[in-house]
Amino acid sequence: MSTQAPQSTGLSNPADGYIIVPKLLDEHQLSEVTGQSVYKIRKDRIQGRGPVFVKLGSSVRYRPSDVADYIASNLRQNTSEG
Repeated sequence: MSTQAPQSTGLSNPADGYIIVPKLLDEHQLSEVTGQSVYKIRKDRIQGRGPVFVKLGSSVRYRPSDVADYIASNLRQNTSEG
């Protein structure tokens, strides 16, 4: 029998009766992760491009899982791919 705790999905652990919420990234942290300027991130968001985001009041935040999905969706084999 394994003594290691089960891997969490990062969203919840109903067996323990609590919810685990991953830390959300702001646009400056997203900029550090992607290497894109905050201006580019804002422009892409307005135009419906870039990773999906969470709007909390007037704050815009990004879930790390959505950022990872966005990065993965932009993998290319060569420069001739769209």
